Amino acid sequence: MYNSSCVLVCLSGKNDYSDLIIAGNALAKRDGIKLSILVVLPQKACFSPDSETLDALYEQSKKYDAELNVFFDDNPAQCAADFAKKARAFNIVTGFPGDCSSRFVSHLHSLVPEVPISMVKDNKLFHLSDEIVFDKGKHLDIKHYI
Repeated sequence: MYNSSCVLVCLSGKNDYSDLIIAGNALAKRDGIKLSILVVLPQKACFSPDSETLDALYEQSKKYDAELNVFFDDNPAQCAADFAKKARAFNIVTGFPGDCSSRFVSHLHSLVPEVPISMVKDNKLFHLSDEIVFDKGKHLDIKHYI
């Protein structure tokens, strides 16, 4: 470990986030470090935040004893990178980029190349070049941490 203190789960607040939090929690438990959740929303959202989504995220963070951090920023990758540095993130967990991706993951990686980024899709955790399959239990049995 690199004198780190957390696994950081980055959320946009608009997609299903439970798989990302479960994966982040599994990594944090495996490595014996805390879980931190970061939500970066557009600045204009601060005037009318989606309280239902934020309440659900708060409940999820309590369930996994995670710290919840919400920021309103129009540059989510820079915001996440700055937070990751301050939190001394050991690993960053994000969703898997889709076809119409904002390039968040690649931009984040360019800003904090020293921090591994893991992406969740279909109960699998991908790390830039290799795949960890949860349900096979080869590297990480996610069911153990639920």
